[in-house]
Amino acid sequence: MSAHHTPTDRDLDRTGRRLRGSGRPFLLVGVLLGAAGILMIVLGDHWVRGVGFALAALAVPPATIGIALLASGFVSWWAARQKPFA
Repeated sequence: MSAHHTPTDRDLDRTGRRLRGSGRPFLLVGVLLGAAGILMIVLGDHWVRGVGFALAALAVPPATIGIALLASGFVSWWAARQKPFA
């Protein structure tokens, strides 16, 4: 590990790793539900499209939570290295 990648705040670095680790499963669930919903919308007809829209709508909350956790983990990782944001 080079010197500029070494965290200066180990607790903040550990928090960032935990957040990123928690975000991945949420994002995976959201992507899988969304992909199944979109596939049903595109290939289905009548009631299958309705189920596809429902699956796509159910995919939004876990995907949003996953993205938020990954972004928070990245911010913690960046801040642990005392790097400027702007």
